[in-house]
Amino acid sequence: MVALVQWFNASGLTQAAAAKTLGVTQPRLNQLLKGKIEIFSLDALVNMATNAGMRVGLNIRPVTSVKVRDTTPQKAEPTVKRRQRA
Repeated sequence: MVALVQWFNASGLTQAAAAKTLGVTQPRLNQLLKGKIEIFSLDALVNMATNAGMRVGLNIRPVTSVKVRDTTPQKAEPTVKRRQRA
């Protein structure tokens, strides 16, 4: 997460001190600083950002190039019952 790396670089803290502030170990912070973001859960990244004093939000919006098909359930046409001959 770029924001956490920028926070660390601007903080002037050692990795050990920054890791303590973020609530992780120093080796774990080092993995983040090396760009190994894929090994972190979203929860872990959000927790670290919150501990660094950041506000975290989620923005979801539709992609304009994707067509969404109508998912409204269609009414079934009524079936016509025919009389059976005796």
